[in-house]
Amino acid sequence: MLRRHRRKSWWRCAALPIRARLSWAARARNMSDILPRENLTDMDRWEFGDVTAEKPPKPADPKTSGGYLHSARALEALQKQAHDEAYARGLEEGRAAGRAEMIRKGAAVEALLGSMLQPLKDIDAEVEDELVQLTLAVARQVLHRELLLAPEQVIAAVREAMAELPSNSREIRLLLHPQDAALVREAIPVPAGPAGWRIEEDPGIARGGCKVFSANTLVDATLDSRMQAVAARVLGGDHFDNAAPTVPLSVERFT
Repeated sequence: MLRRHRRKSWWRCAALPIRARLSWAARARNMSDILPRENLTDMDRWEFGDVTAEKPPKPADPKTSGGYLHSARALEALQKQAHDEAYARGLEEGRAAGRAEMIRKGAAVEALLGSMLQPLKDIDAEVEDELVQLTLAVARQVLHRELLLAPEQVIAAVREAMAELPSNSREIRLLLHPQDAALVREAIPVPAGPAGWRIEEDPGIARGGCKVFSANTLVDATLDSRMQAVAARVLGGDHFDNAAPTVPLSVERFT
C-alpha cells in the first residue's frame, strides 16, 4: 500500500514538467490567435548579451587599502614639509637681500650727505660766493616777512645798538626807516640834556635795522650788515651758541 503511493507520487512529479510545457504551448497558440503573424512586422530579435565579458574591477576595500592611504598621507606630509622649508629659506634670503640693499643705500646716502656738508672752502670760490648771496637773499625775505608780522622787533635792535656806545657818548643820532621811527618814538622816550639823542628818518635803511652815530663811534645795526657778519662767521668756521644765539654788530670807533 505504501509502495503504490510512493510510485504514484513519483509519476506525478515526473509528469509535471511535461504538463507545464503543454500548457505554455497552448498559451502560445492562443497568443498567435490574438496577434496574427502578418501584423508582427516591426519586431526586433532580442538576444542575451555576452555574459563572458570581463567585469570591471571592484573598488578597493578601505580595510585592505590602508597601505595606500598611508603612502598618500606620507607623500602629502613630505610635500608640505618641502614647501615650508622652501618658504622659510626664501624668506630668509629675501630678508638678507633687503638688509644688504638697505646697507648699500645707506652708504650711498651717507656719502651724498658728506659731499653736501663738506666745508664751503673746498668749493670753487665763485660757487661759494653765489651760495652766500643766495643764502643772504633768502634770509632777507624771511626777515622781511617776520618784520611785517612783528614790526616792534626794531625796538630791540635800537636798544642793542645803543648799548654798544661808550657811556660818555655825546651828540647821538639814531637813523631809522620812517615807519620804524614812529614806533621808536612811542616806545623809547628821548632823554633830555647833553646825554640825549635825536631820531633821524632815512628811507635807505631797511625796516628792522638802524644806525647809531656819536662823536667817536658808529654802530651799524642794519639787517644787511648783520647778515654779512653772520655769513663771514659761518664761512670762517665759527659757530653760534645755540643756547644764546647773538647776531654781531658792526662797530667802528674813531677819534
